[in-house]
Amino acid sequence: MSGKGDKFVISLACEKNETSIESGLDFILTHLESDKQFPRRISTYFSDDKQIMVNSKAEALLKFRESNLLDSKISAFRYPVPAVRGINAQVPDFFMSDLDRRDKRFKTNKAFKQCLQQTLQNYDIKLHGANPTVLWSGGGFTLLQPLEADVILEMESLAHTTLNMSKEMIMTKSFQ
Repeated sequence: MSGKGDKFVISLACEKNETSIESGLDFILTHLESDKQFPRRISTYFSDDKQIMVNSKAEALLKFRESNLLDSKISAFRYPVPAVRGINAQVPDFFMSDLDRRDKRFKTNKAFKQCLQQTLQNYDIKLHGANPTVLWSGGGFTLLQPLEADVILEMESLAHTTLNMSKEMIMTKSFQ
């Protein structure tokens, strides 16, 4: 798993064979809403970590095979990003987090595992009973959690209302 700006991706390659790549992709796709799985961006060893849009699982697998199944990744976020009047309207429907064992704050394996347990408790409490999938990524744990959330499509009117409320508060405060 890696993150570069908004490019959070889930690495699919554990073994270099088509069965493991396909089953890994299937497993990742179970975390995403079935009607919103594609189009999505992928990257491979041959794409040099540049993301390419694919429209189906078959197309993603074809690109992974073309790269000899090396460094096969799929974006956790839909593409293209839906917009309403130029405003990002993508519903936050997936949450990922990483715990990196190489982080210097973890002096022992016990401390690292305690952090995982605390993180799982935080998911449960903060995300109202969420129970994420926990994967060992080779250098730490990756937690995957589908979310159910709504997006505010009227961001312009909300921003306008908030701005007017702020102006009113400033004016009221200055006359007191």
